[in-house]
Amino acid sequence: MRRPDPLPPSLYGRIFTCQQALAAGVPEKRLRARDIERVVRGIYRHRPVPGDADVAPAAGVGGPHGEGPHGEGPHVEGVPPETIDLALLQALCSRAPGLWLSHATAARVHGLPLPPRFARDSAIHVSGRFRGRTVAGLGAVRQHGPIKNTMGEVLEQEGLRLASPERVFIDLMPHLRPDELVVLGDALVREPRAVFEGREHPWSTRELLEECLSRHGHTRGIVAARQALERVRVGADSPPETLLRLRLVEAGHPEPELQARLDPDDPVSPVTDLAYRRRKVAVQYDGAHHFEAEQQASDEWRDGAFRRDGWTVVRANRVDFREDFIGVVARVSVLLLS
Repeated sequence: MRRPDPLPPSLYGRIFTCQQALAAGVPEKRLRARDIERVVRGIYRHRPVPGDADVAPAAGVGGPHGEGPHGEGPHVEGVPPETIDLALLQALCSRAPGLWLSHATAARVHGLPLPPRFARDSAIHVSGRFRGRTVAGLGAVRQHGPIKNTMGEVLEQEGLRLASPERVFIDLMPHLRPDELVVLGDALVREPRAVFEGREHPWSTRELLEECLSRHGHTRGIVAARQALERVRVGADSPPETLLRLRLVEAGHPEPELQARLDPDDPVSPVTDLAYRRRKVAVQYDGAHHFEAEQQASDEWRDGAFRRDGWTVVRANRVDFREDFIGVVARVSVLLLS
């Protein structure tokens, strides 16, 4: 059987539209070859056949998040980002110019945390003006629209149109509980680590979020979102750290210092997640990566440095997280009130 002609690297192993194929110089009859699957009308998927290993595929699709927090940094709670078919989303955006990715789908593409219950939501969420047949045949697609968007709330990046981080906060505010809104807000304003996440600036700022909320004063969920934004802080590296801070404050304690250096004037001094400096109490949340041998050694060095300086170190983990940090708060309370 004759092997199909090779596709351009930009289409190899990818989902693409008919227009993209024609623009790349691929004749329309090539789309009927055995290695091309018709997803829906106008959208195709290339499935390489055995023996095509000598054809260099295109580099992996890179969404706006780049390497992002899906590698070493904070992880999205819910549907793993690896399940996002960015090529399909790019083809969908190309097919429908009046459509953009929104709600949970935009949050996943950005790499923002979602509550675990969102793992059951596998739909593609889209907003904008488009005909129903535009998304027909693409599986579970949740249409939110038409929606009047404000300029600057829809971004165009690498073939995708998606809600801005601030717009995601607006989209999700009717669907998130108060603490979950704070978790999302903390994630939006946290300072990223460029070495892990491929970006140097936070997704947003409290000022930008306030501006966005002010443009949507009559949207469902606006009151809860405004109250949540008052509790948003810069410095939480993960949802559990945010929730631990909230539990401590709810117990009547002052706001802890976040990402506190043992020596504030030394940029290489060890850092703890939360701290009450006056009482020399350091609180550290150990996520899954803290069980790795190299990380454990680093943690021991950090804790030892704090203890040698007279601090008490309180460590929390996923068990404490499942128990809503009741035991951790109690231990910290004894230290702060003694």
